[in-house]
Amino acid sequence: MRLYHVLIVSLLAIALSAGAMIADLLQRLRNSNDSNTAEIVYGSGVPYVVILVVIASAALIAVLLIRNAVREERAQAIRKLLGEPHKPAAAVPTPTPTAPPAPPAPAPTTATASSGDAPAAASGATASASAEPGAKPEPAPPTAPAKEPWGRVQSWSPDFAEPLRKLWNEHAAGLYQAAPREAPEFQKFLSAPEFDATASALAIANDGQLLGALLALRFPAFEDDGFWWLEAPGAIAGLLVDPAARRKGIGSALVKHFESAAARGKRPRAFVGGLENFPHLVAGVPESDAAARIFFASHGYREVRRTCHMEARCEGYTPPEELIEREAALKIKGYTFTAALAGDAEQFKALIEAGSLDKPQRRLEKFITEPNRYYWVRKDERLVGFLQVSTKDAKGLSGITQIFFLREHRGVGLGSVLLIKAHELWRGMEAQGAWIWTYPEAAERFYPRAGFKVVQEWLCLSKDLPHDWTDKGFVDRFR
Repeated sequence: MRLYHVLIVSLLAIALSAGAMIADLLQRLRNSNDSNTAEIVYGSGVPYVVILVVIASAALIAVLLIRNAVREERAQAIRKLLGEPHKPAAAVPTPTPTAPPAPPAPAPTTATASSGDAPAAASGATASASAEPGAKPEPAPPTAPAKEPWGRVQSWSPDFAEPLRKLWNEHAAGLYQAAPREAPEFQKFLSAPEFDATASALAIANDGQLLGALLALRFPAFEDDGFWWLEAPGAIAGLLVDPAARRKGIGSALVKHFESAAARGKRPRAFVGGLENFPHLVAGVPESDAAARIFFASHGYREVRRTCHMEARCEGYTPPEELIEREAALKIKGYTFTAALAGDAEQFKALIEAGSLDKPQRRLEKFITEPNRYYWVRKDERLVGFLQVSTKDAKGLSGITQIFFLREHRGVGLGSVLLIKAHELWRGMEAQGAWIWTYPEAAERFYPRAGFKVVQEWLCLSKDLPHDWTDKGFVDRFR
C-alpha cells in the first residue's frame, strides 16, 4: 500500500470519528431539558470543541500530505516515461538572477564552432600551485559554468541558420505544412521583428555539430507604447532536437535558456504556439505527439486551447442539400449572394465603417487589388457581410481568410451558405484545395459541410514565469 493510500484511510477514519462525536453531541442536546447548550458541551466531561479542533487539524495535514504524495507520484511517472532516473524530492532553492552574458567572441567563418569557443569543462578551478617562491598568489579565476556531457547551449547565432534549416527539414517532415522550408522562407522568419534572438537557443556538440535549437518570439510592437496591461509574453515558435541526440537533457537545457532570458526580459508568461498573427514555424504541440506533450508537462506547461488545421479538396465538391435549401430560404427573406465586382469599393468601405473593422485602408486596398477573392451578402440591396479567401500558394492551395456579417444579421445561417460560395471562388482561381485554421467546435460542426476534414490538431500551452506585480521595476517594464 502506498503512502497516499494510508493517508486516505486515515482521513476517512478522522471523518468518521468527527461524525460520531457530532452525532453524540446532538443526541445529548436532544435528551437534555437544559437550554444552556454551552453548559452541556463543556460540562459533560467530554471537551468536544478541543477534540474537534484537533481532528480538523489532523484532517488538514492529511489532505496536504495526500496532495504532495500524488504530485510526487505523477512526477515519477513523467520521469519514467522520459527515461530519466528517479530523484528524491528535495527543497529547491529560489533561483537568483544571473548576470547578463559576456559579449560573444567573434563568430567563426563557418557554421561549425571551434572547440576553443566551448566553456571550461571543470568548475571551481584554482590558481596554479607552481607559482614562483615569494610571488604573490594570483586570485582564482571566476568559476566557469560546467559544460554538459553532450556539449553546450548558447544564444542564437545567424551562422547556424542553414544547418538548422537542414535539420528542420530532415526531422520535422511529419508535421503538417512544417517542412520542408526553403531558404528564403526560413530567412524571412528569422528576420521578422517578432523573432527574439536573445531568448532563442542552440545546442552545440563538443565537435561543433548542431544538435538542436529553440526559436523564440516576442511582442516588440507593444513593449514601449504604453500598453502596460498587455502581458508581453515570450513564445516558443519551434523546438527541435536531433533524434539521435535525444534523452540527454538537451531539450530541457534549451527550454531553461529560453525561460531565463524571458525572466530577464520581465516577461510574466511563456507560450508554446497559439499566438495569432505570429510567424510560428508550427502552431504549437501536435495533439498526437504524446512524447512532446509529456515533455512540456514535466516543465510546468499546461494546455490553454486547441486549434485544428483542416483541409478540403475542391475537385468534386457537392454542396449538401440542407445548405441549398437554406440559401433558397434566405433569398425569400431578402438576402442575396453575389460575387464581388471591382466597382463595389464604396459599398465595401461603408461595410468596413459600419462593422468597425480594423485597418480599414489596408482592407480596401486589398479588395481593389484582388476583388476576385470576395463574395458579398446583401439584404435589401445593402451590403451586410462578406467572405474573403486567400490567394493560391505554390502548392495550389487557397483558404478562408475571413467571414464577416454585421451584428444584426448573425445567427441566421449566412456563414454556412458562404461556404458553398467559397468553392465557387476557388474554382475560379483553379485552386486544387483549401485550408483553414479553426477551433474544435467549428471543426466539428461548421466546416465539414464545406468538405473540410481535420488534418492535424495542435495544442497551445502556457506557463507562468516568476514575476511580481508589486515590484516597481517589473511594473515599469509595461509602461
